[in-house]
Amino acid sequence: MTSEFDVFERAWRSDEWNHYQGFLTIYAILYNQPEDEVVKLLRQREPNFVPVSRFLDDEFKTCVVMAYDEIATTRAYAMDYGLYDSFGDPRFNQWIKSVTRDEALHFYNCMQVIGLRHRNRIPEITSLISELIDWDLGGNSYSGTFVLDHEGYYFTPEFLQKCGKLITGYFDR
Repeated sequence: MTSEFDVFERAWRSDEWNHYQGFLTIYAILYNQPEDEVVKLLRQREPNFVPVSRFLDDEFKTCVVMAYDEIATTRAYAMDYGLYDSFGDPRFNQWIKSVTRDEALHFYNCMQVIGLRHRNRIPEITSLISELIDWDLGGNSYSGTFVLDHEGYYFTPEFLQKCGKLITGYFDR
């Protein structure tokens, strides 16, 4: 991996750890469980990247996949602001808005790495995004990963196509 990717990955990892800690607290409150019990349940999940490994076999593809995942998450979290408001404590909504900003920044940073280090591969983005969307909508089975875990009613073909267009059109500006 390039030095630019390494810088991105360290910042991304730190943010994701903070997101995990926040979601852990929220789940513990919502389900009236101690956090250590929630952690035990999470640890029962077996991570399996094999089904998505073909999308992660080099830095360019990894950046495209992460950009796609991060922009989808950004948009889905923004659609959940009302849900977090309904919890009755403004700190929940402030927190999810902060997470949403982090996810948008991760998207931007992935696109920056692509622009700096993989400009010659930009023409490949459209076909890779098409493959990702097809895979995402295909009901493929994998588990316990941080990427392409798009479940729920937001992740419609239209929603994912809009996410894809944000990536495929990014370098046309």
